Amino acid sequence: MNLRPCLIPVLWACLAGAAHCAATTPDWWPRPAPGLWKAETTLRSARTVTTTQCIDTATQKAAEAEAQKQTQGCKPSVHQRNGNVFTSETVCGDTTTQVRLTVTDNQSYTSEVKSLTHGKPSVVVVQKQTRLGDCASAQSPDASLRVSPAK
Repeated sequence: MNLRPCLIPVLWACLAGAAHCAATTPDWWPRPAPGLWKAETTLRSARTVTTTQCIDTATQKAAEAEAQKQTQGCKPSVHQRNGNVFTSETVCGDTTTQVRLTVTDNQSYTSEVKSLTHGKPSVVVVQKQTRLGDCASAQSPDASLRVSPAK
């Protein structure tokens, strides 16, 4: 499972294995503003890993392109919106990935991803993303990923 694209708070839905991310998201799907973002990621109620990363438009587009590449051959994703809650479901072979994204404001989001294999939960990831501000002038997008020790 490739979690690298999932650590980038770009697609918000792309959290639990890039092969099952919402690869083709509609224009109305939330995308982060450029800047420095913190993501607190918890996998199956285990320890939380905190990452920070400088995000720009190019980083976001690259993550979306990678997700599209890794979901070739999957059924088209189904996306819905109900107020500030966005949901997506993607089916790839025997695995269905369900995404629930709650937008607090344009500076913070919470997403939950559940992957089901043969109808049984195989991966559950919860991620809270918060924009910390602008990137420092010396920070280059994508290369600035920082991971803190698990709690």
